[in-house]
Amino acid sequence: MLTKPRPVVQCLLAIGLGFWLAYITFINFRFFDRLLIPSSSFGYRNDFTSSKEGRSNITNVRKSSFLQNGSGSSSSNNYNYNARSKLPTLISAPTRQHQQDIMKSKIPHNSSKEAAHPIMHATKTYPKITMDDPSIQKLKNLGMNITESQLQYIPSWQQVTDMFGTEPVIIGLEQCEAFRKAVPFSNRTVLPAGSFNTGTNLFPEFFHTNCAGSFQRDIIQVNWGKHNLANARIDGYVINKPIYQAVPQEHILPVIMVRHPVTWMFSTCVHSYGARWKHNETNCPHLVNENKTDGSLVPLRVDYGYNHNGRTGTRYPSLIHFWRDWYQSYAANSLTFPRLMVRLEDVVYHPDIVLKKLCDCVGGRQRYDRIYVHKESVKMLKDRQRIKRNLTGSLTRGKETSGLISAWTKHASIASFWRKMNPRDQRAVKQTLELEDDLKLLKLFHYTLDGII
Repeated sequence: MLTKPRPVVQCLLAIGLGFWLAYITFINFRFFDRLLIPSSSFGYRNDFTSSKEGRSNITNVRKSSFLQNGSGSSSSNNYNYNARSKLPTLISAPTRQHQQDIMKSKIPHNSSKEAAHPIMHATKTYPKITMDDPSIQKLKNLGMNITESQLQYIPSWQQVTDMFGTEPVIIGLEQCEAFRKAVPFSNRTVLPAGSFNTGTNLFPEFFHTNCAGSFQRDIIQVNWGKHNLANARIDGYVINKPIYQAVPQEHILPVIMVRHPVTWMFSTCVHSYGARWKHNETNCPHLVNENKTDGSLVPLRVDYGYNHNGRTGTRYPSLIHFWRDWYQSYAANSLTFPRLMVRLEDVVYHPDIVLKKLCDCVGGRQRYDRIYVHKESVKMLKDRQRIKRNLTGSLTRGKETSGLISAWTKHASIASFWRKMNPRDQRAVKQTLELEDDLKLLKLFHYTLDGII
């Protein structure tokens, strides 16, 4: 005859069962994702296989899409294989079913040889910076007092121009004249859009402080949501607040803020906002799952304010795919509304030139003889304003953000951030941005992965 277990035994059994359930539910990351994301959204996967398998053997290739063909109608995905690399080459534009079709591909992976094949160029040696360097003069012109002790942290102007060129990169300036003709001066509105951590809080403060005109200053982002993909604008989505609904979207010239993908990933590890993936600040950007023998990617979910498929979250193969797909959505040639794409680095290093080009674009005029920029983080400034107004929520969430000197240093530290990435993640970035990017965003924005031109 069985006896009833003692309370102590019952307690131990319950604890053991609890640990077992926790392991099944949370340790297995893919199973945890299935609890959060509809099963139909699965399929985002990019496997890094053993080098024994040779170059990629790609099957069932499907592409997440933003483009349409020249006639405006959707076309099917047609790929050709490059005989040398065995990687797919896009022939016709993919359909518009964003985030539902997904590419599954493989690239060589050999963990035993990772350290022997770093993916980076030799780092250039620069002379020690002095107070006479153009970088220091530019910072002083922006109202900064630079001390000798700060010199070691500030990149020379030669370093900056080697990484980002001598002139800003602003895409879409040819659309300015048409925008001015179509929208009366008093109705023109210049507002930012961009992924997380790309200067969308900085831009409205920078532009409206320095460019005089009858521009909408009551709202601080495009009225379809600054972090939403371009399809929110295409579908006519408007934030459900009267102040946003009062502005016709045709009156808005969106300025799409772009940031170098390497520094962007490290900032997103600290301030992830609506991006959710398995990572921490010491394991960043964590694109490839080191615990899986097949080298599969670490999936990521992003919660947008608007999603054309009605889901609350959109799933990406990894963090770098999120950056690529987000900017592909705004860089697509099929988009018909005017837009400018501006690098955050140019707002930091060339604020005077960027302001003049943007202000001229919309028919404004520079407000002062000199450019005024915030010396501290705009996010921290807004957080203090929220506290004074007894508002809840925080942009910084108690974490460090960049002021002017910090930003000046951080954006020029691409090579350092690149070296911090493990070889698996470096390969994933190169595969995603150099081999699988049909719009060639790195070339479009004049970026190099390791920051060396």
